Amino acid sequence: MAGLYGKPGYLWDIIRGVTIDFPITIKNKDTGDPIDLTGSKFYVTLSTKISPEDDPALEIIIDPPTHPLLGKTIVKITDTQTYALVKGTYYYSIRYVNSNGDTYVIDLGRIKVLDGVSGRIA
Repeated sequence: MAGLYGKPGYLWDIIRGVTIDFPITIKNKDTGDPIDLTGSKFYVTLSTKISPEDDPALEIIIDPPTHPLLGKTIVKITDTQTYALVKGTYYYSIRYVNSNGDTYVIDLGRIKVLDGVSGRIA
């Protein structure tokens, strides 16, 4: 798994049938202050191919962000959504669209979707 600019990314390998929650914080790169996310959206996309023409295997839209005044949102991928993914390697991107419509890719990389050891819960 790799993120932008050789840094660790937001997404790690996924086990099918498990819920994943991860936070995203957007800060001003000069001051470090949180950016107001009011009117913004986030798109998390997983695909088996790098091709804008193909439908993604999974796309999650976060609108509105969960804590816009703090510059934060929570991305939740449900157990049902991860279970529907086929085992294998996926490409992902996380895009941030601000209230002006400017689009930024804040993370991208490759992850694996893995089968769990057991689907049973004790």
